[in-house]
Amino acid sequence: MLNSYISSHKLVNSGDQAYINLDDLLYSCVAVKQKSKGKNKDVGGAEETETLEFMKRDELTRKIVKKMQSWYEVTVDGKEPVRK
Repeated sequence: MLNSYISSHKLVNSGDQAYINLDDLLYSCVAVKQKSKGKNKDVGGAEETETLEFMKRDELTRKIVKKMQSWYEVTVDGKEPVRK
């Protein structure tokens, strides 16, 4: 399903086909929120989001699967569902 999405949205990086350009949806699936370590008490603990523009396909797949909860199920017509 992920490969179909990448192909249909033309997200393969033209400079290096091992990399996938992250659109908003893929970015939201893999973005990591990090707590900032500011000295100011008002700023400390604020969340920042890591900025990513592209990622290797295998790394993208691993990160998406890692974030899946045990109740997720991916189904494709005519095939057995994949459960995490």
